[in-house]
Amino acid sequence: MDRITKFLRKLQPKLRQQLKDVIAQLMRNETKGLDIAPLSRKPHWYRCRVGTVRIIYFKNKQGSAVIYEIGFRGDVYK
Repeated sequence: MDRITKFLRKLQPKLRQQLKDVIAQLMRNETKGLDIAPLSRKPHWYRCRVGTVRIIYFKNKQGSAVIYEIGFRGDVYK
């Protein structure tokens, strides 16, 4: 089991569903309405904020999102 799935399994069902919906939006490149910011010093890397959880992802050459890390606000940037 990968670390993203493991993290999602530990969350409360309501937050887990929110994150799954946001991840699905990112995979479809539907970023309107999401709180997204580019990461400094890393071109094509972004942060999506969902409450206290952060989704770190990057865009590959085809333009689709690849999830790199999901974690709580203080832990994901380490």
